[in-house]
Amino acid sequence: MSLISTQEKRYNQQTRNDSEDEFGDDLNTSDLIQVATSVEQKYAAKISFIPEEDPTPPPALPEDTESFHPLDVENLRTWIYPINYPIRGYQLNIIQKALFNNTLVALPTGLGKTFIAAVVMFNYWRWYPNSKIIFMAPTRPLVTQQTEACFTICGLPLQDTVEISGQYAPVKRRDLWKRKRVFFSTPETVCNDIKNQACPTDKIVCVVVDEAHRATGKYAYTQVISELSKTNNHYRVLALTATPGSSLKAVQSVINNLNITNIQIRTEDSIDVREYSYSKSIESFIVPITYTQGATGILPRIINEYTSQVYEPILQQLSKSPNTGIQPEAALNTNYGIQKKKKTFQVTSIGINKYLKSQIITNFLVAEQMSRAYDLLCQYGIVSFVEHMEGLQRDKKAQFKFSNHPSILRMLLVLKKEMVKPDFSTHPKMDVLVRILVSHFSSLKPDESSKVMIFSSYRCSVSEICKALNTHNPLIRASSFVGQAVGNSTLKGLKQSEQQEIIRRFKSNELNVIVSTSIGEEGLDIGEVDLIVCYDSQSSPIRMLQRMGRTGRKRQGKCILLLTETEQKKFNQAKDTYARVQNLISRGERLIYYKPSTSILPSHYKPTLRRKYIHVGEYCDFSSAKPRMLLGTELDGFIDEDTEKAFVQSFCNRYEQYTDITQVLKNYWPNESLLKRLNSQVPLQSKITKSHLVGHSKRTFDFVNLVQKMEERILHPGEDLKTITSQALLTIPAKSKASPSSTLNIPKKRYRYDDNVTDLAKFYKSDVFMPSQENDFETVSFLQDIEDYNSAERFIT
Repeated sequence: MSLISTQEKRYNQQTRNDSEDEFGDDLNTSDLIQVATSVEQKYAAKISFIPEEDPTPPPALPEDTESFHPLDVENLRTWIYPINYPIRGYQLNIIQKALFNNTLVALPTGLGKTFIAAVVMFNYWRWYPNSKIIFMAPTRPLVTQQTEACFTICGLPLQDTVEISGQYAPVKRRDLWKRKRVFFSTPETVCNDIKNQACPTDKIVCVVVDEAHRATGKYAYTQVISELSKTNNHYRVLALTATPGSSLKAVQSVINNLNITNIQIRTEDSIDVREYSYSKSIESFIVPITYTQGATGILPRIINEYTSQVYEPILQQLSKSPNTGIQPEAALNTNYGIQKKKKTFQVTSIGINKYLKSQIITNFLVAEQMSRAYDLLCQYGIVSFVEHMEGLQRDKKAQFKFSNHPSILRMLLVLKKEMVKPDFSTHPKMDVLVRILVSHFSSLKPDESSKVMIFSSYRCSVSEICKALNTHNPLIRASSFVGQAVGNSTLKGLKQSEQQEIIRRFKSNELNVIVSTSIGEEGLDIGEVDLIVCYDSQSSPIRMLQRMGRTGRKRQGKCILLLTETEQKKFNQAKDTYARVQNLISRGERLIYYKPSTSILPSHYKPTLRRKYIHVGEYCDFSSAKPRMLLGTELDGFIDEDTEKAFVQSFCNRYEQYTDITQVLKNYWPNESLLKRLNSQVPLQSKITKSHLVGHSKRTFDFVNLVQKMEERILHPGEDLKTITSQALLTIPAKSKASPSSTLNIPKKRYRYDDNVTDLAKFYKSDVFMPSQENDFETVSFLQDIEDYNSAERFIT
């Protein structure tokens, strides 16, 4: 192959000059990387090099170097690549570019996008000790998963890390933004905190965007970057995805919205990825819906009846109307196509009579609903169709012209009678699916286990699939895996805790089949899956790629597609679109990249590679209400020497240096008087408070007496309890103290409903009155009496 460029000539000349050095030890690594970049750009071959030795770091910058974010000039000399895991050339190559460019990383599922993100975040955490880093993921389960993954890879200190969500009150989140440095969150939470000025946007130095193909339109990813850029252009963006978009236009939108300056893309066929990518065998089962035998024989008859009596009549009306472009045949129209033609009609129908235009748009809306029902009937079967129609009948906003159609009502009566029969089957695909899984699990050896994941876009079909598979329990142990939204489906959504429990049971082999909607397609670590079954097909290459990426991560996997003739066309379209878009992105000829006006690092200064083994502790995940902690191997209340050193080192910066934990304690935990510390940390009830309803039991008096003796022992250690006078006791700090001059002594009496409650209430609410501490009981008692009084609402706030 002939490839002579300026970089290669320089490389060849230096190789000849260093010919006396065995293996070329003096080879300039930066030149070699430039050559590799040239080859990548020209041939899209994706060649990655791993240097044999780490280069010499540049000298440290002066302490007073100007920078938007305060620097750690010593750490800035190098960027660390953790060797806790085997080095992969493509990951090292991508990280080096992502550290110094706003990079969109497109890697097939399971090839280490999170590893790349963790290393980039770790180095920005080292370089900028006073700045903050954000990792955003679209769902809370994925946020939780990535929090643990980033710690496991690089050991980002847990005292600097927090996972924030809408479960925290805004005041609490504001406090976390002040105290923490690394934030894992959904984009909606970050966006809200930026708008509420809780997030210090001027301190953000790195933003990681997971599932970045979502960054289109008004999605929260777009809003976060837009809001950040209003006050701060000095931050790095790292975007992660399996594929950037289903079209070049969508990819360009992601580039624009995330300020991307560089794309790093790999496929499973890339040279430097092949050895790490396990092959997948893909098998398609074409299931004809014209199958008329057995329990599913009713389906083709219902499809024909629905098409001829309900769907095609409205299509024929639209085809005869002006400027619609609708074909009268059902097979020639898709739901998306009808929506697109409706929008075109609204733009081009300016001169049409308003009444006629309104009628045509109504027919378009009805046709959209009919098209949706037609797709459900053909792809998922009778049960999904019936549930959808009943949902429309319950929905007041639905098109009753469609849901109350006489033919529809007649079909629903027939189908409901069929559905209660013991041998009923909703769709021929269900029979094929059950046979495939029974055969798959029956062929396993007695000591073997296998896990299967089934994808179906429609929630009702998920429920039906689980029901059919669990008739073969314990051979097949299936569970549904759906999102939290309720919608119109009879299948309830799953809370985050319920989703995590299903994943745990799946990983521990309590379940061997998960039937999932789109929530299982993106990012979540479901565990190793041997077989993927796509119950339906998607025309989006992103979704099909993510589905099939669930298998073949650690060993060879298999994908089975259950398709009707129409769905087969969708799948072929998805494959062609994916290949075309990936090729266009690799060539980069038709994409326009963001051109930043400012830089993050000091100009003409570049850290060099330093490979290092990082000691990572054990990550312990508690509930979201409790902090995450780093624990040793034994829970004995003590930390080992290495952990103590790491803890002390975490407080060091260029202004303050500590060598032992006592210095840290002196500065961050100042000594206070024993009584003050005990009062602030363990306020105890040391005296009986009166109750106007019931008296106290003997057990209560005994308990208070015991507490008093405990306090005496704490305050007078080593002394004989008999000699203690009980003068100094722990007290609960009062929230406020009444001024002596404004204290009014209230006679101790209980008020009855026949007293002049109205006048007394006015008096107690006046500015003159402020109860003394000893009369709090009477005040509370009196106000409670007033609250029960019928007319008290006018006086009690």
